Amino acid sequence: MRLLVESLPSRVGKEKEGHLYIIDTKFAEEKNVAEESTVQLAKEKNWGSIDYADGEEKPYEGSKPEKKMYRVILESSARGSITYDGYQEGGKNEVPANTSITIKVTPVEGFELLSLTANGKDILESKTVVITEDTRIKALFGIHPAVEEVQEKINLISYPNPFTSFLELRIPTVLVGKTLSIYKANGKCVKQILMKEEKFRINTEDYPRGYYILRIGTYSQVVLK
Repeated sequence: MRLLVESLPSRVGKEKEGHLYIIDTKFAEEKNVAEESTVQLAKEKNWGSIDYADGEEKPYEGSKPEKKMYRVILESSARGSITYDGYQEGGKNEVPANTSITIKVTPVEGFELLSLTANGKDILESKTVVITEDTRIKALFGIHPAVEEVQEKINLISYPNPFTSFLELRIPTVLVGKTLSIYKANGKCVKQILMKEEKFRINTEDYPRGYYILRIGTYSQVVLK
């Protein structure tokens, strides 16, 4: 429609305006619409736009420009799931251009989100992306590499494992007087304890679920809540 209006001869200075008939703008199969800017261009050339339907003529001011829609595809490993507000499993899942979406992450118990990308771009920290094209969002869940590094170094005695509200430790006599460090799976230290005895109980009621690494001296162990 824009090209048609651009090709119209100017009627500026003429007493009567020309008439541009746009047939039945409400009938979807006709697909006869002109955006407001196109109608305005016609006016500048002294052409009036008219919506003609069912034998009636009505002034036509033009339609709002349609927003471009882009598809959002979510992919995640079997150890967790991702979604966003408005997402429908198995649906078309298109959003208007320049829509900002925030990804909601749900790992399976004992695992965590290791990477999150949108068309290959890292969004792990923000978990937010502005949609400007068809976008594939991929999530990878697993055990943090820090946990895997010590899986084979189980030299401490701890129980129960998995634990709930408490964790009991038994350490070799040579380690009495040393500091026990407890790390989350992402490597963040959450507690340090000076081990004054070979046996010690730790209150873990406030610990979130997941993997933890116990380290004292050169000894280490992975435990799960």
